[in-house]
Amino acid sequence: MSSAQGYAYSSRRVMMALANFNGRKLLVSWGLIAAYGMALLGTGIFVAAGVTKDDVSFVDDGWTVAVGFYIFAMFTMVATNYAALRDRREGTSEQHESLPADSRIRAGGVVLATAWPFVVATVLLGVIIASTAVWLVVPSGVQLMAVIQTGIFVATLGTLGVALATWVPNPFVAPVVAFALFIVQTPEVPASWHVIFPLAHLGSVPLAGWHTIYLLGLTAIFAGIALARSGARRSVVAALLVGSAAVGVSVAVMITQVCVGSSCLF
Repeated sequence: MSSAQGYAYSSRRVMMALANFNGRKLLVSWGLIAAYGMALLGTGIFVAAGVTKDDVSFVDDGWTVAVGFYIFAMFTMVATNYAALRDRREGTSEQHESLPADSRIRAGGVVLATAWPFVVATVLLGVIIASTAVWLVVPSGVQLMAVIQTGIFVATLGTLGVALATWVPNPFVAPVVAFALFIVQTPEVPASWHVIFPLAHLGSVPLAGWHTIYLLGLTAIFAGIALARSGARRSVVAALLVGSAAVGVSVAVMITQVCVGSSCLF
């Protein structure tokens, strides 16, 4: 193994170690603890409806679970933003710059740490869906796609939190963005451009699949923006190119196919 290959291998190991360390800290941070509470609250309301009602459905009653995890994603963004600002907040930037791990490795570790809340949200959603499918009602294909998108949305906002910390290093910015995301809703009259909303509910599985690609593209773009100041030029370019292509193609397909005549597939 050449020295360059050895350095690359060592760098990946250090980056993964930092990602695991930061990820574990994220899972027990105040932001994620609040996120767990909101997810459990939304799920509890849905379960209570299942106990007290005879005709429970994901369409009419499952929205509380969706809202709970939507807020979960917002708290994840605030938590990752807070974690990414740790050096600035605690005045440890100079100490960390003196370590063998350069800025690319440290930034990569923070971005990869956002996978931990995503995994937790996905596991929780999987357990909820599997349990309710056995006990109450089996979700449709479109509803399952909505669940998948909700999990990805956690990763999307997690990387957005790191990107905001990189370019707007102020702890008050992420809560303001989270509040804006919470209050902004799609208009009552459906239109094709509504597909750009992160959790737009599309009425067919293929369109929901394209919307999933759209969210993955946004996640890649935010990750690239978060790494832009670290010097990881290749990773930044790759993330931005792949993310932009995914977003551009998926939005073009959705906008052209989402409305048939005067009927929109929402």
